[in-house]
Amino acid sequence: MPLEVESVTRVILAKLNALREKTEFSVVNSQASDLMAQWQVLEFKWLSDERVKLLGEKYTSITTKLNAHIDQLRALHDKEQQQLALQQRQLLALATVEALGEEIENALQLGLETPEQIQQDWLDAKVAQAKQAINETELANNTQSKLAVSKLEKLFTQVAKLPQLTTAIKEYKLAFSALCEIKPAEDLVQHDVILTEFNNAFKAARNHLTILDGVLQSKFKAQLNAQKKQFLVPMNELIKPLEKNQSQAKRKARDVKRLIEDGRFNVAFGVFKGFEELFNTLTEQYQQPLVNIKADLEAQLADAKDWQKYAAAPKRKALLEEVTALVSEECADPQQRAEQVKALRKRWNELGRLDTDEEKQQGVQFDEQIELLFAPCRSYFAEQEVQREASKAQRESIINDMHALHLQPTAEDDFDWKQYESQYNRLNKAWRSVGKVDPKTYRTLNDRYKNEQQQVLSLLNAFHKSNAALKNQLIEKAEQLSQSDDLAAACQELKQMQQQWQTIGFAGLKAENALWQKFRQFNDETFTKRSNEFEQQKLEQNESDKQAFVELAELEAALSDVNQRAQLHDLETKVKGYMQFRSLAPKVTKLLTAIEDKLALLTSKSEQANLDALISALENNEALPSQYHAPLKTTLNAEQLITRMEILTNVSSADKSLRMAEQVAMLDDKHRGEHADLNYYLKQLLALSAGSVESDTLTRLKVTLAA
Repeated sequence: MPLEVESVTRVILAKLNALREKTEFSVVNSQASDLMAQWQVLEFKWLSDERVKLLGEKYTSITTKLNAHIDQLRALHDKEQQQLALQQRQLLALATVEALGEEIENALQLGLETPEQIQQDWLDAKVAQAKQAINETELANNTQSKLAVSKLEKLFTQVAKLPQLTTAIKEYKLAFSALCEIKPAEDLVQHDVILTEFNNAFKAARNHLTILDGVLQSKFKAQLNAQKKQFLVPMNELIKPLEKNQSQAKRKARDVKRLIEDGRFNVAFGVFKGFEELFNTLTEQYQQPLVNIKADLEAQLADAKDWQKYAAAPKRKALLEEVTALVSEECADPQQRAEQVKALRKRWNELGRLDTDEEKQQGVQFDEQIELLFAPCRSYFAEQEVQREASKAQRESIINDMHALHLQPTAEDDFDWKQYESQYNRLNKAWRSVGKVDPKTYRTLNDRYKNEQQQVLSLLNAFHKSNAALKNQLIEKAEQLSQSDDLAAACQELKQMQQQWQTIGFAGLKAENALWQKFRQFNDETFTKRSNEFEQQKLEQNESDKQAFVELAELEAALSDVNQRAQLHDLETKVKGYMQFRSLAPKVTKLLTAIEDKLALLTSKSEQANLDALISALENNEALPSQYHAPLKTTLNAEQLITRMEILTNVSSADKSLRMAEQVAMLDDKHRGEHADLNYYLKQLLALSAGSVESDTLTRLKVTLAA
């Protein structure tokens, strides 16, 4: 009991002392009370007075400090509880204020929608209750409380203005009904008038809502916006072409202005005409932003027209002289000459209209000269036409070949995809290298070619995709093998997979190289790991071989000291354990041979000692050694047995005829599967003679056993 009491006091004091490190009041206070109660019931009678006094001092010291710690925790705990209670009161006050705000707001909203249900007395009472709640409750000084109070104050203002609000809502409803009576325009003629009427009615209805607070406005504004959205849906179908034409007109106006600035007046006149056509499709409202732009462009073009007349006369004369001079020059490049004629004609047209007789005469002269200038090009273009016809025929032939390629039996198992893809590439290359045809014909032929090409390309893509899938399978398997623990087997399998990769067809230009690089990456990783592993194994094998060589040398040295057969067998077993080391194979074989030789020598010595003991026992008429005891099984007599022993040891026999007969009998036994050795005949001889042989038999036995 003293030991048990000592143990319990140590535990209680340790636990009391540990409580000073904890900071949760409820836990510390509860556990301290429990431990102190346990201390009070301890049986100190089992301890000495001196020990009780010492434990009491320790207990008093620890509990004094612990009580001080508990007092500090209690003060903090009480403060936290007070703060928590305050927060709860503040949250309750906020919930009360917010609830009152929602009640007043809902009542106002309902009253504005149905004025006949307004309960002014109830609202006034709720406002008074809300003001009292604001003044008397403990609201937190935070954003949420401020927003709730601000919302209530706005609602107080709205309640005070309730008669005005009711009147405003009645007027709003009348205005909204009038707004709903306006129907969308059905054509562009009505568009502007009806849209203006709707916008004015919309503004009028919205103005009646300005007296309402934002929260109370929201429902009515949503009603207004929904009606506007519904009204504009059919109107937008009329607006879209107007907006599109207006946008195009603005763009053409910018083009006209740029062309005037560049001095390209003839082109500017043409673009302006397009601008006017778009302008005339617009309603008055959509024309309004373009009116000033149109007037400005008209004024600029009028000025340009007058200036062009003045500036064009000398330019027209100079251009006519230039064309006349060029006619006399030899045409070295018909294509260049044709481009030159086109450029001269463009310059002539840009000089404006030919109004006077003199200008018209100049126009006739220009046409004649430009025709002479173009004459050398006609034969050239005729040859080009012949070449285009030939190119057209070649392209027709390529299209037919591509069509025939598409019809080939690609579904057959032994289909030659390599040859098929080669033909496809050859036709593609041929199509690109064929001469030019006129653009319209080329577009027609190219559409036909693309159609046939796409048919073939679809087959090739499907083939490439299937090949890519097969190669992806190899890649996934290669990735798994790269994580294999058996790297030797993994490398062997990867070599087979590389051969398999070569048998899979092309996977497409984009995929083939990427797939190969990925496949090669996992191959390289695996082979690198295998090389590193092989080098490590080689190093480990070298170290192991060195250690094994030392151990084998120790076993070889121990052979000379071993003279017991059991020890030799144990040594033989140990030496055979080193046969796994190829470098030590010759040394292991040599040592095993030496062990076998020594075992044979020991066996021979043992057998000779046994035989000597047997001869001695027979000579002295003593008990035979136990190893020569055996039951009598044979039907042979002593003479036959000793003769057979002489036959086995090649010792001559006195009775030649008996020897011959026994030899025949032994051969016959052998043919029947009966085998008997020297030891068997010896034991049967001893069993037959009951351990005592005649002197002449003993003499023959000595000679036989010594042979």
